[in-house]
Amino acid sequence: LVLATLVIALFVSPWFKADEEKTNQTIQITGTNETEIASLLKTGYIAEATKWLQLTREGASGGENNSYVGYIRKYLEKAGISLEDIGTNETEIASLLKTGYIAEARTWLKLARERADKQNVEREIDYLRKYINLAGVALEDLGATEAELSDL
Repeated sequence: LVLATLVIALFVSPWFKADEEKTNQTIQITGTNETEIASLLKTGYIAEATKWLQLTREGASGGENNSYVGYIRKYLEKAGISLEDIGTNETEIASLLKTGYIAEARTWLKLARERADKQNVEREIDYLRKYINLAGVALEDLGATEAELSDL
């Protein structure tokens, strides 16, 4: 343990010192500057936001859509740009979320119907209700009724 601590103190820890002088030296050695690094980071953040938007457009489930939209917003904020800058807007985001919530509700309805004769499906019905509420739709929009859920 003493030998490991000595090795770390002598050889490793100098590499992890993050003082300003060392940082500036590293930037100069690599032939770049802070402006270029900031630009590269912004480009990466935009690429990440665009990737998550594409995944959301491809039809992720309700829970995934919610997370994906969170990622989109996070990377847009880091890049300092808006939804419009990556070819979308709040209306499309709301529509994508609603579509995902409806898909998730349909999944839970299907599971409740399939499992009803084998087990208690309260959990499935609770999730179904959660997602129809998030989507702002009625059971009937999914081809179900309260009477059916009571029978399950």
